[in-house]
Amino acid sequence: MHALWWLIAWLRGVPGPVTNVRIIDMATIRTISWTLPTVSARQRPIKETEVSYRVKATPALPWTLQDKVAASAAAQRLIINDPAPGTFEYQLVAVDVDGAKGVATVVEKAKAYDPPGAHTGVTVVDSEV
Repeated sequence: MHALWWLIAWLRGVPGPVTNVRIIDMATIRTISWTLPTVSARQRPIKETEVSYRVKATPALPWTLQDKVAASAAAQRLIINDPAPGTFEYQLVAVDVDGAKGVATVVEKAKAYDPPGAHTGVTVVDSEV
């Protein structure tokens, strides 16, 4: 399937899809990393990657731009501090220097909600009937 998307992008002259997308969660940090597509002679150089997100829902919600990462960055990654719990979808799109957007790559990541806290202020009152 990836080869088909690459062929479509090559024929249209737009960037192909980003690949090797990895999402790693640590205590309070989510790191998204990826590999930029290879640019052919029919394509313009890649300027940046747009990373958007949305809560996974039915019907699908609109995408919200999280950030843009320059292709010249030392590492193709985005760090999100204190990600909210729930299931999120992330869309990564390579954009060339002319603003043409490539084929979107969509991945999802779920983070469990924290369990409820302990009860506080509990008192037991003895009463006679």
